[in-house]
Amino acid sequence: MLVEIIKNRLQEKKRADLIKEVKQAEKEYQEGKFKSGSVANFMAELDL
Repeated sequence: MLVEIIKNRLQEKKRADLIKEVKQAEKEYQEGKFKSGSVANFMAELDL
């Protein structure tokens, strides 16, 4: 039972973190703080 409670709390935390990240991404998108490009461009930027 304790294990189930801990699992549920971890799932809730992950869900809350994901919601927070999505809201931040939406805000940045609305503010024009994003770049568009191909997957190759994205991967090239990651190799900085």
